Amino acid sequence: FGAYACEYESELMFDWDALAHRFCVAAVPDKCVTQLLVATPVQLMPGDGATADGDNHSRTHNDADSDTSKSSDAEKCFSFSSENNLLSLLDCAAEPRTLWEHDGVSGEFHLSHDKSLCLDYFHDKRAYGVWRCHHIDNERFTPRPEAPAVFCVP
Repeated sequence: FGAYACEYESELMFDWDALAHRFCVAAVPDKCVTQLLVATPVQLMPGDGATADGDNHSRTHNDADSDTSKSSDAEKCFSFSSENNLLSLLDCAAEPRTLWEHDGVSGEFHLSHDKSLCLDYFHDKRAYGVWRCHHIDNERFTPRPEAPAVFCVP
């Protein structure tokens, strides 16, 4: 790879692979560069004390480490157990299964240790789960303008 003036030759054209978050050379599909997703790991908890209201509150991983004034008994965070399953609510502890990263471009929350897995909201079940990212509306979470730490799914 290198940086060259674009002359629109096929070996200089890239195709976007949204599922893998990478660009691949059109003429050589196995030669790719990965999109760098830089995000602060956060823990997610259901909004307003309910599990199915469509709102998520987030807090940064650093907040979770330094916040000793609140009782962990009262705070429950979404916890990943396995792909294609609903999430459970467990005490908020800074461990990989409770850490998520928000992609500001796609609006998706990726499991921090596996970017191919996304937080999904299943409207029919009124519940949250984890599924391989497929980039549709039930994976797109946008912050509320009046409360940027609250994310909503359409």
